[in-house]
Amino acid sequence: MQINSEQYRAARNGRFHSRFIPENGEPVTLNIPTPRGRRFIPVGNVSAIEVIGQSRCLITIDNLEPVEGIY
Repeated sequence: MQINSEQYRAARNGRFHSRFIPENGEPVTLNIPTPRGRRFIPVGNVSAIEVIGQSRCLITIDNLEPVEGIY
C-alpha cells in the first residue's frame, strides 16, 4: 500500500483515512515526489483496519518508521 505525506503525518498521530482497504500486515510505502522523480520509503506494516462505510477506512500502522524532513 502506498501513502502520501499527508497520510503519513496523520499516521504519526495514530490513524489515517484511506479509500483503499488493504490486507492486515500489508507493507506500507511512503510515496514522496522529488525534483528527480519519486521516492518510495518503507514505513511499516498495516496493523489494524476499521471500515467506515463502503469505500473508506481508518488504518493504523505498526512500528511507524520516522522519515527525515516530514514533521
